[in-house]
Amino acid sequence: MKLEDLPGELWFTILSYLSPLDAFYAFNNMDNARIHSILTDMYLIRRDEDNCSSIINISLAHIPLFMYNFAVSNVISFYSNIIHSLTLSNDQTPDQINNFLEKYSFKYDFTYLKCLHLIEPSSNEFNLIINDLSNINMLNIQSKQMHSFDINTIQQILYNKPTIKHCCLSQFRQDFILNNSYSFIQKLNINSCDYLCFINILNHFYLLEKLSINILSMSRNAVLSSIDLIQNPVLIKNLKIRAFSIPFDYFQILFPFLENIQIFSFAIVCDEGFDYVNNDKWQMIISNYWPLLRKFHIYSELWHLTPIDFDELCPQLFSFRNDSFWTERQIQFMIDFYQDKNDVHLIFYSSPYPDKRFSNQ
Repeated sequence: MKLEDLPGELWFTILSYLSPLDAFYAFNNMDNARIHSILTDMYLIRRDEDNCSSIINISLAHIPLFMYNFAVSNVISFYSNIIHSLTLSNDQTPDQINNFLEKYSFKYDFTYLKCLHLIEPSSNEFNLIINDLSNINMLNIQSKQMHSFDINTIQQILYNKPTIKHCCLSQFRQDFILNNSYSFIQKLNINSCDYLCFINILNHFYLLEKLSINILSMSRNAVLSSIDLIQNPVLIKNLKIRAFSIPFDYFQILFPFLENIQIFSFAIVCDEGFDYVNNDKWQMIISNYWPLLRKFHIYSELWHLTPIDFDELCPQLFSFRNDSFWTERQIQFMIDFYQDKNDVHLIFYSSPYPDKRFSNQ
């Protein structure tokens, strides 16, 4: 049996292990109508007068030069106006984005592009690309130099691009926010921001339904005033936070405003945080403020515990495991300890905790 005579189902299984770029490269030299038809069906390639679309996801990140040249010359040149998702990167491939912009224009060549991921773009490249975007639904900007980017361009993403519903940023700062302006963002993923900025996000992004913050911190001299509290309704249904050394009280004052929350994933690492493993407090919060909650995930890591701390914590920790409030919701909790030199640290988490990158499970 020839390769092109394999059943269609087997072809789709084989192609599922390849990226679109790998698939096009592997079969580039095969002049076979059936294989071309299979690739067309695999990536839902449609071309007609009223609807050009596909699910082609092209990533040029971390690829060798020969593959980049093939993609630019043989794939993107042919499919640019129907590519669904595109990733460009200067990381480990210096000057790739500039080289790409010399050949293609986001204003004219990527009419139906819906998702764009930029890794370590320069400030100038960032400005050029953002100004030319029109139909993007999802934008992911990953950069260690985001502090040098033009604030106006970032605000353009957040407030002046109504098609962008999902945005991922390496960093979020206070000056990104425009008072008295309306954002269309519904999903926001942030690698790092501080606590006061987090409150401002809740206050100003009225349509936000999903918020994820990978590193939430708080400066030691931060002062919380009544002005900083939530002033507007919060629509967020899915909240994921990984916090570091923030007292429980600073979250507890926000929890009553999250009445629409359905999925809550929370991780904390701190030296002092007994309230994060307080059974009564979590039950009160869920019962009184979160009537729509469907999933509750918590991961708490408490450092530098003393024997007195253990005596205080143990009854509270074990009360989680034997309480019908949690068993009825099919939520189980695990307790673990580890020692670092002379220090003992506690890990307390709901099982399974969904973020394995953070937990020590």
